[in-house]
Amino acid sequence: EFRRVLFRSIPSIDASTAAALRLLDPAIRQFLAIEHTHQSPDAFITFIDTVNLPPIFDWLHYHLAHPWPYQPATTLYEWGQRWYGRRPLWHMSTQSELGSTGQHGTRIDSAVLIWLLRSLRAHGMQTDVELETPAGITAFQRLCQDIHMHAPDLHAYITQGEFDAAN
Repeated sequence: EFRRVLFRSIPSIDASTAAALRLLDPAIRQFLAIEHTHQSPDAFITFIDTVNLPPIFDWLHYHLAHPWPYQPATTLYEWGQRWYGRRPLWHMSTQSELGSTGQHGTRIDSAVLIWLLRSLRAHGMQTDVELETPAGITAFQRLCQDIHMHAPDLHAYITQGEFDAAN
């Protein structure tokens, strides 16, 4: 199984972008996924279904969009079904503590992550999670401590995997 994923957030979800993505060689498409960013979740998933590529659920962008009904766990599960037998990847970050919209915070919201992981486990779904924070490994270590303290049932699900110091 290939676990590596090339992902890209795209600025627009228009017909020309869809056409370009559909023309990509299958050797590239098998590794490609598109990250949800500033589009409405409904418009984004319609686009994903058009280009037949898996979606990367982005907690912060979903949260900031405040879709109604607000159902991030259900949405994450439904989007995970579009990974065509591969393990879904989702993106977890938190808004900056400084209040700058679009800037990532130095701490990952462990309560949200624990809730989402438990919700997915209830559906029998395993995922990979990419954490994005300028605090890097320090934020990851704090998150692991929170999980060990507040969610020991999830301890077996948390592994460091590969760590990219830039993110």
